[in-house]
Amino acid sequence: MVSVWITGPTRSGKTQTLIDWLLQQSATAECPWLVFAANGDNRMALAQRLVATIQDQVPYTTTTPAGFIQSEVVLFWPLLVESLTLKAQFPLKLRPENEQLLALQLWEPLLQGELQVEGWPETQMVRRALDLLQLAASASIPSEEITQRLRQGMMPSLVPADVWEAMGAALLQWRSWCLERGLLTYGLMTELYWRHLLPLPQYQAQLLERFAGTAADDVDEYSAIAPPLFQVFKTANRPQAFTYNPSGQVRLGVGADPAATSVLATDCERVQLPHPGTDSLGYAIADDMVQWVQDPLAVPELPDQVQLITATTRGKMLRQTADFIADAIHREQVAPSDIAVIGPGLDAIARYSLIEILSKQGIVVASLKDQRPLNSSPFVRSLLTLLALIYPGLGRLIDRDAIAEMLVVLSQLPETEASLPWFDLTRIDPVRSELIADHCFVPDIEHPRLLPVENFPRWDRLGYEATTAYNRILTWLDEQKKQQQQRYPTSPVIMLDRAVQDFLWRGNYLPIDQLSALRELMETAQYFWDVEQRLALYG
Repeated sequence: MVSVWITGPTRSGKTQTLIDWLLQQSATAECPWLVFAANGDNRMALAQRLVATIQDQVPYTTTTPAGFIQSEVVLFWPLLVESLTLKAQFPLKLRPENEQLLALQLWEPLLQGELQVEGWPETQMVRRALDLLQLAASASIPSEEITQRLRQGMMPSLVPADVWEAMGAALLQWRSWCLERGLLTYGLMTELYWRHLLPLPQYQAQLLERFAGTAADDVDEYSAIAPPLFQVFKTANRPQAFTYNPSGQVRLGVGADPAATSVLATDCERVQLPHPGTDSLGYAIADDMVQWVQDPLAVPELPDQVQLITATTRGKMLRQTADFIADAIHREQVAPSDIAVIGPGLDAIARYSLIEILSKQGIVVASLKDQRPLNSSPFVRSLLTLLALIYPGLGRLIDRDAIAEMLVVLSQLPETEASLPWFDLTRIDPVRSELIADHCFVPDIEHPRLLPVENFPRWDRLGYEATTAYNRILTWLDEQKKQQQQRYPTSPVIMLDRAVQDFLWRGNYLPIDQLSALRELMETAQYFWDVEQRLALYG
């Protein structure tokens, strides 16, 4: 069967050509096609286009290289258990937070000695080591060779050579420790896949039995472990299609290996797409921007398409930027959906300011890639404070300010109000919550607690609603503590779910950002709890 190698610059129609090729395979496909996209966002966009174009004419399944590796390692874990003589137990995937914490605990003696580098905090050393393991796995480098590569590639003046020796040994210890307990990081799963699972004849047979062929979009963003996977289908004479952007490679240096994936073009029918001929800003000044970056001392002369906004303060700059956008929209020079505000390192205040200014002018704003820590949500912080009042030994994690915030957030009206935001439904306002925290919170390392409202000499000034809401929180805490004493199965995950249901849930009327934060909190808590239960089996 003939495989196709589709190349062309950005927006030249590579993805559409790939879809058209897949649509032509309907007569030969007896099982689903394996369709790859470079990342999760691209996969969703590709899936939507496939649904609109192919519909049900060709069976297919979409995935990403990372997602495919993770699902395959879990699905064929019994083969790995047999070939590597591992303990037969269901594998648990570790999130980066789990990975960082457990590696820090495992390497604690080394971080005080052999892995200690002046100017490198312990957390930074751990993160760098784990990232090196993942990069090595993506590059098809066995973990046993990491030390040698580091000693050859790093300058001796940066870090002493014995530190790289210690890091390589620590990574091998980490790998053995995780496999013994059935814990899998993405780096470990990547190495297990290309090094142990993919070479197995049983697995290759299953792979060919499950999929008719492959179609891979943007293979210039794939790692060096992708070609061996596609080689399995090529050896079996299965049809394949690839798209490649010679000017892409945005993930070069963080796992992508376009030089390795370019060998997939061998024995493929070449399809070269022409330049789209668009007059977009990217094509107009792309070469000039590359030169400016390469020569930072150069003073660029901005083209007519680029306007410079200058201001003496950041607040004025944000205001001018928002006013410029609003003016262009109101004059119908551009549609709102065609505008993207790109702000590297944009903090919460700047993001809020832009959204607020534009929203007041009737312009809807969607915040993309809004990567903030989970505890930036007041809902999440309040729930964690609540847990510290139930489980012993968490007193160092809370203070009076945290208690006051918790009282405000958890004092919502039980009725569902679709038209009101959550902060308009609270019955303990910030002033009253501060008064209660000052007079009724007893800090303690082991058992921090809340006292009855009568311990505030002027508790009558709180009002009926605030007093009732506070007593409701106290009653709820007492019930949970009694169940803890009676040894009911109340894990932190169950406790969080109860708190959400009793204090925060208002049907489908929660703001989408708060609902997303609560969902992520529950998923994270479940991950941590599952890992803790697994580790408890090993003492």
